[in-house]
Amino acid sequence: MGTHQVNKIDRETRAEFVRHLLSDIRALEIMLEKVLVETGITSKTSNLMDAITTNEFKQLLFSNKGFHYN
Repeated sequence: MGTHQVNKIDRETRAEFVRHLLSDIRALEIMLEKVLVETGITSKTSNLMDAITTNEFKQLLFSNKGFHYN
């Protein structure tokens, strides 16, 4: 399968990554609100889009039970 090398990142780098991620999520929300995303397409990508735009996913993402970074 190969090997993976993962380096720890400092707090500032992690914060910058999270800011960019939240910016991307906000951009996606705007695109969805303005219907700038194609509809009627069935694919793994569109199924993923459906999954990540559910309230359950948003609650998991922003709850203290969601994603953890050590």
